[in-house]
Amino acid sequence: SRTFVIVTDGYVSVEKQVFDLIRNNNDQANTFVFGIGSSVNRHLIDGMAHVGNGEAFVVLNKEESNAKATKFREYISNPVLSQVKIKFSDFDVYDVEPYTISDLFAQRPLVIFGKYRGEAKGKVKLKGYSGKSKWISEFNVSSAKADDKNSALRYLWARKKIQLLDDY
Repeated sequence: SRTFVIVTDGYVSVEKQVFDLIRNNNDQANTFVFGIGSSVNRHLIDGMAHVGNGEAFVVLNKEESNAKATKFREYISNPVLSQVKIKFSDFDVYDVEPYTISDLFAQRPLVIFGKYRGEAKGKVKLKGYSGKSKWISEFNVSSAKADDKNSALRYLWARKKIQLLDDY
């Protein structure tokens, strides 16, 4: 598993290019972002965390540095699944986010948003490596039943899409 830790005050003028680079390569490397300084460019730092499927770590002063470093160490200390791939079969899926999938850590869950056309059938296959062992799991879409308790799910996709558009 390859990991990049970016430490910056965020004052650059290439936000879109940085977002694209991270978003298009999440399946090649994990990206973690530290914003350092009293006047951090939160738009860039938060946007990089969003497209990298992670959390922004911002250190505004020296007194916060140890606590933030400890939080970061805890965040990455339990890798669960690497080289994660997802495949949809026998149903028409579109607008899936994230575009590419980062490694799964205990503190960074895998959340996939998307839409589908037609009947809710087919399979979702998730695979990766847990340590050195291959791991595969399949989910039967038709076995999931709609429930009024899950009505908020449709808004989660929209919220993620709006967040992405707002970052860009």
